[in-house]
Amino acid sequence: MYLYNNTYAIAHCYANQAKRRKTPIWPKPRRIARRIEQIKKSLARLGDMRPRSLSTQSRRWGGQYAQLSYTHPGRGHTEYASPARLKEVKQQIHNYRNFKTLTQEWVTLAIELCKLKQIQKDKG
Repeated sequence: MYLYNNTYAIAHCYANQAKRRKTPIWPKPRRIARRIEQIKKSLARLGDMRPRSLSTQSRRWGGQYAQLSYTHPGRGHTEYASPARLKEVKQQIHNYRNFKTLTQEWVTLAIELCKLKQIQKDKG
């Protein structure tokens, strides 16, 4: 599996390939489309998610507790996480991070696919 982190890295890779060869080597649109379909399937399999961070806080009188912090729509929120739900909450946070990574990759690939289609359209 290949992962495109950002458009700059992709353009930089192609620029380096173009220096070694007279014409740039573009990834095949089918391969990009196939990866986008894989991402869609992965997104469909994600379970519950929370856009949060989990931290351990100390009480003034002793003891510790888990605290969830997040911002949604532009407002900060904080919640207590009971020890019985910690495993579930950690999985939800993990799912959200996977969601963000997958959607970022999808958008990057979609941009590249549009560029490739435009190049093919201009050539043909």
